[in-house]
Amino acid sequence: MKLNYSLSMWNYEAYTRPKTLEEAVAEARRSGYGVEVWPSWKDDINLFAPKNRERLVRMLQDVSSSLHGGGDVVTIKQHMTQIDAAYDTKSPVIVVHSDSLGLVEHGADDYGLARDVVAYAKEKGVTIALENGTGSARLDKLTSALEAVDDLRICLDIGHVYVMHDHPIREYLSRLGTRIAHLHLQDIYMVPGTRRAKGDSHRTPGQCDIPISDWQLFISTLKKINFNGFAVFEVRPFTPDEIAGQAVEFIESIGS
Repeated sequence: MKLNYSLSMWNYEAYTRPKTLEEAVAEARRSGYGVEVWPSWKDDINLFAPKNRERLVRMLQDVSSSLHGGGDVVTIKQHMTQIDAAYDTKSPVIVVHSDSLGLVEHGADDYGLARDVVAYAKEKGVTIALENGTGSARLDKLTSALEAVDDLRICLDIGHVYVMHDHPIREYLSRLGTRIAHLHLQDIYMVPGTRRAKGDSHRTPGQCDIPISDWQLFISTLKKINFNGFAVFEVRPFTPDEIAGQAVEFIESIGS
């Protein structure tokens, strides 16, 4: 098992006096972390567009990176632009939400767009990782998509397992298994006496209500499947690099 610890640039949106994107990336690099870049940063939008490609390549040239796809990306042409950005920045993974692949909350799905997106990404050496717990992405929907689209992979957000509250984490891990290619790490507050999240809390791993036994199962499963990929901290308390250090210490203690 190898975890490539990274900071989501989304974390910095909580700042009242935000750094520039370049400063945030440099901070992560100095602290020894990779980064996950979103398509917008404060007033900077469409960062994955061709006109911003030179800036993006320059910014990410000395740091490991993944991309988080945009919520408004719903056509093959838009997906191709994101995938080209990942290819040019040597970012091996793009995280997408279910609605970006045309997956719906109710009724039968048409997997045509998902197959086209994943096929183009494969040509470029990029993995498309469908995130759980967003839009229609409950466990049954995820497993159906994996059955329909051979090279699709999963971004498992551990906090979203409890937000959706559709199946226990043991079943998520068992059914998704080796198709888990990317991680979003956070902790959440639970409704007292349950394993259902109050909300999508995005707190530091090990400092909220996900039971230690679930964290232990999570880490042991990653070892069992020999997970080798990004473990992205999506956390909002200040400051991202400092809380990442606390989270790494917790994760490493679970895995020892």
